[in-house]
Amino acid sequence: MTQRILLLNAPPEAGKDTAADYLAPLVPDSFQFKMSQPLKDAVRAIFSLTDAEYDLCEANKGSPLPLLLNHSFRNWHIDISESLVKPRGGSAAFGYLAHRKLSRRNESVLISSDTGFDDEVTPLLPLCMRADGTLDVVLVHIYRPGKDFSKDSRNYIQIPGVTPIRIDNDQGTAEYYEKLRQVILPLLLAPIDHIGMATQAA
Repeated sequence: MTQRILLLNAPPEAGKDTAADYLAPLVPDSFQFKMSQPLKDAVRAIFSLTDAEYDLCEANKGSPLPLLLNHSFRNWHIDISESLVKPRGGSAAFGYLAHRKLSRRNESVLISSDTGFDDEVTPLLPLCMRADGTLDVVLVHIYRPGKDFSKDSRNYIQIPGVTPIRIDNDQGTAEYYEKLRQVILPLLLAPIDHIGMATQAA
Protein backbone atom coordinates (compact mmCIF):
# COMPACT_ATOMS: atom_id res chain seq x y z
CA MET A 1 0.00 0.00 0.00
CA THR A 2 1.35 3.40 -0.98
CA GLN A 3 1.07 6.01 1.74
CA ARG A 4 1.38 9.77 1.45
CA ILE A 5 3.81 11.53 3.76
CA LEU A 6 3.63 15.18 4.78
CA LEU A 7 6.99 16.44 6.05
CA LEU A 8 6.81 19.77 7.87
CA ASN A 9 10.32 21.21 7.95
CA ALA A 10 11.24 24.42 9.75
CA PRO A 11 13.35 25.93 12.55
CA PRO A 12 12.19 25.73 16.17
CA GLU A 13 9.07 27.78 16.95
CA ALA A 14 8.31 28.40 13.28
CA GLY A 15 4.92 26.65 13.39
CA LYS A 16 5.50 22.97 12.56
CA ASP A 17 3.40 21.53 15.38
CA THR A 18 0.77 24.21 14.85
CA ALA A 19 0.50 23.18 11.20
CA ALA A 20 0.34 19.47 11.99
CA ASP A 21 -2.29 19.94 14.69
CA TYR A 22 -4.39 22.05 12.33
CA LEU A 23 -4.15 19.78 9.28
CA ALA A 24 -4.43 16.31 10.86
CA PRO A 25 -8.11 16.59 11.93
CA LEU A 26 -8.98 17.77 8.42
CA VAL A 27 -7.40 14.73 6.76
CA PRO A 28 -9.35 11.50 7.17
CA ASP A 29 -7.29 8.38 7.78
CA SER A 30 -4.16 10.29 8.86
CA PHE A 31 -1.57 9.64 11.56
CA GLN A 32 0.76 12.16 13.20
CA PHE A 33 4.27 11.11 14.15
CA LYS A 34 7.51 12.67 15.29
CA MET A 35 10.98 11.58 14.25
CA SER A 36 12.11 12.74 17.69
CA GLN A 37 9.61 10.63 19.66
CA PRO A 38 12.27 8.11 20.78
CA LEU A 39 14.25 11.03 22.22
CA LYS A 40 11.22 12.40 24.03
CA ASP A 41 10.53 8.95 25.45
CA ALA A 42 14.17 8.59 26.51
CA VAL A 43 14.26 11.91 28.37
CA ARG A 44 10.95 11.12 30.01
CA ALA A 45 12.30 7.79 31.23
CA ILE A 46 15.68 9.17 32.40
CA PHE A 47 14.05 11.89 34.50
CA SER A 48 10.97 9.85 35.53
CA LEU A 49 8.71 12.65 34.33
CA THR A 50 5.06 12.59 35.30
CA ASP A 51 2.46 13.48 32.68
CA ALA A 52 2.27 17.03 34.05
CA GLU A 53 6.06 17.40 34.08
CA TYR A 54 6.31 16.07 30.54
CA ASP A 55 3.70 18.57 29.37
CA LEU A 56 5.66 21.34 31.09
CA CYS A 57 8.83 20.29 29.24
CA GLU A 58 6.98 20.22 25.91
CA ALA A 59 5.51 23.67 26.51
CA ASN A 60 8.95 25.09 27.40
CA LYS A 61 11.15 22.86 25.25
CA GLY A 62 13.74 25.55 24.55
CA SER A 63 14.10 26.77 28.14
CA PRO A 64 16.39 25.33 30.86
CA LEU A 65 14.31 23.69 33.57
CA PRO A 66 15.34 22.66 37.11
CA LEU A 67 13.68 19.26 36.73
CA LEU A 68 15.97 18.64 33.71
CA LEU A 69 19.09 19.60 35.66
CA ASN A 70 18.91 23.14 34.32
CA HIS A 71 19.05 22.10 30.69
CA SER A 72 16.27 22.37 28.13
CA PHE A 73 14.15 19.54 26.81
CA ARG A 74 15.41 20.35 23.30
CA ASN A 75 19.09 20.29 24.32
CA TRP A 76 18.68 16.89 25.96
CA HIS A 77 17.21 15.62 22.69
CA ILE A 78 20.15 17.01 20.72
CA ASP A 79 22.74 15.61 23.14
CA ILE A 80 21.26 12.11 23.16
CA SER A 81 20.83 12.14 19.38
CA GLU A 82 24.21 13.51 18.37
CA SER A 83 26.36 12.03 21.15
CA LEU A 84 24.81 8.58 21.55
CA VAL A 85 22.28 7.37 18.98
CA LYS A 86 23.80 8.64 15.74
CA PRO A 87 27.43 7.74 16.56
CA ARG A 88 26.29 4.17 17.25
CA GLY A 89 23.37 3.77 14.82
CA GLY A 90 24.35 6.09 11.99
CA SER A 91 22.92 9.33 10.67
CA ALA A 92 19.72 7.63 9.48
CA ALA A 93 19.00 5.90 12.80
CA PHE A 94 15.82 7.83 13.63
CA GLY A 95 14.53 7.32 10.11
CA TYR A 96 14.86 3.56 10.50
CA LEU A 97 13.11 3.72 13.89
CA ALA A 98 10.27 5.76 12.36
CA HIS A 99 9.99 3.36 9.42
CA ARG A 100 9.71 0.42 11.80
CA LYS A 101 6.82 2.14 13.57
CA LEU A 102 5.07 3.46 10.47
CA SER A 103 5.29 0.19 8.54
CA ARG A 104 2.80 -1.17 11.09
CA ARG A 105 0.33 1.65 10.47
CA ASN A 106 -2.51 1.40 7.95
CA GLU A 107 -3.40 5.10 7.66
CA SER A 108 -3.19 6.60 4.18
CA VAL A 109 -1.56 9.90 5.17
CA LEU A 110 1.38 10.18 7.56
CA ILE A 111 2.16 13.61 9.04
CA SER A 112 5.55 14.50 10.55
CA SER A 113 6.08 17.83 12.30
CA ASP A 114 9.78 17.63 13.06
CA THR A 115 11.72 16.57 9.98
CA GLY A 116 15.17 18.14 9.78
CA PHE A 117 17.82 15.75 8.43
CA ASP A 118 18.14 14.47 4.85
CA ASP A 119 19.48 11.07 5.94
CA GLU A 120 16.58 10.43 8.30
CA VAL A 121 14.03 10.78 5.52
CA THR A 122 15.60 8.17 3.24
CA PRO A 123 14.34 5.10 5.19
CA LEU A 124 10.78 6.47 4.96
CA LEU A 125 10.68 6.78 1.18
CA PRO A 126 9.75 3.13 0.42
CA LEU A 127 6.47 3.75 2.27
CA CYS A 128 5.43 6.41 -0.26
CA MET A 129 6.89 4.98 -3.48
CA ARG A 130 4.34 4.87 -6.30
CA ALA A 131 4.23 2.11 -8.90
CA ASP A 132 5.99 4.40 -11.39
CA GLY A 133 8.85 5.08 -8.98
CA THR A 134 7.84 8.61 -8.02
CA LEU A 135 7.28 9.63 -4.42
CA ASP A 136 4.00 10.63 -2.80
CA VAL A 137 5.67 13.16 -0.53
CA VAL A 138 4.51 16.66 0.36
CA LEU A 139 7.57 18.51 1.66
CA VAL A 140 6.83 21.88 3.27
CA HIS A 141 9.48 24.43 4.23
CA ILE A 142 8.02 26.86 6.76
CA TYR A 143 9.61 30.27 7.22
CA ARG A 144 8.90 32.61 10.12
CA PRO A 145 10.65 35.95 10.79
CA GLY A 146 13.22 35.72 13.55
CA LYS A 147 13.32 31.90 13.56
CA ASP A 148 16.31 29.98 12.23
CA PHE A 149 18.43 26.87 12.81
CA SER A 150 21.29 28.65 14.61
CA LYS A 151 20.51 26.85 17.90
CA ASP A 152 19.40 23.57 16.37
CA SER A 153 21.23 20.71 14.65
CA ARG A 154 18.53 20.35 11.99
CA ASN A 155 18.12 22.26 8.73
CA TYR A 156 15.90 22.56 5.67
CA ILE A 157 15.98 19.21 3.89
CA GLN A 158 15.99 18.28 0.22
CA ILE A 159 14.57 15.11 -1.36
CA PRO A 160 15.55 14.21 -4.94
CA GLY A 161 12.50 14.45 -7.19
CA VAL A 162 10.42 16.43 -4.68
CA THR A 163 10.14 20.23 -4.86
CA PRO A 164 9.59 21.84 -1.46
CA ILE A 165 6.56 24.06 -0.95
CA ARG A 166 7.34 27.30 0.86
CA ILE A 167 4.87 28.57 3.44
CA ASP A 168 5.55 31.88 5.19
CA ASN A 169 4.24 32.09 8.74
CA ASP A 170 4.62 35.85 8.88
CA GLN A 171 1.18 37.05 9.95
CA GLY A 172 -1.38 35.91 12.49
CA THR A 173 -2.54 32.39 13.27
CA ALA A 174 -5.71 32.76 11.22
CA GLU A 175 -3.72 33.82 8.16
CA TYR A 176 -1.31 30.93 8.67
CA TYR A 177 -4.17 28.46 8.86
CA GLU A 178 -5.65 29.90 5.69
CA LYS A 179 -2.39 29.37 3.79
CA LEU A 180 -2.25 25.79 4.99
CA ARG A 181 -5.89 25.24 4.03
CA GLN A 182 -5.47 26.67 0.56
CA VAL A 183 -2.03 25.31 -0.37
CA ILE A 184 -1.33 22.13 1.62
CA LEU A 185 -4.71 20.61 2.48
CA PRO A 186 -5.74 19.94 -1.17
CA LEU A 187 -2.53 17.97 -1.70
CA LEU A 188 -3.25 15.81 1.31
CA LEU A 189 -6.86 15.18 0.29
CA ALA A 190 -6.09 14.28 -3.33
CA PRO A 191 -6.58 10.59 -4.17
CA ILE A 192 -3.52 8.49 -3.42
CA ASP A 193 -1.41 7.85 -6.54
CA HIS A 194 -3.09 10.71 -8.41
CA ILE A 195 -1.19 13.65 -6.91
CA GLY A 196 1.48 15.33 -9.01
CA MET A 197 4.86 16.48 -7.81
CA ALA A 198 4.65 19.25 -5.22
CA THR A 199 5.27 22.65 -6.73
CA GLN A 200 6.71 25.82 -5.25
CA ALA A 201 4.11 28.04 -3.59
CA ALA A 202 4.47 31.46 -2.07
